[in-house]
Amino acid sequence: MTPHTPHPDPDREMLVSLTQLQVQFESIQRQLDQILTQTTRTNGRVRRLEHWRGLIVGGLSVVTVLLGWVVSVVG
Repeated sequence: MTPHTPHPDPDREMLVSLTQLQVQFESIQRQLDQILTQTTRTNGRVRRLEHWRGLIVGGLSVVTVLLGWVVSVVG
């Protein structure tokens, strides 16, 4: 006699596969949420740096024009 081997239950296998997929999906969703949060923070910092750079470039332009005017008047 051969030992009895149980037949796989396709419904149970499908349920296990779906559960594994759900766990993976939830993990990916958490990672995406973290990426979105960090990207939002980074974009805010970059925006502030770009604003500062604009102020500095504008200020240097004004100083350059004033110095040019002073040199032309004095020189």
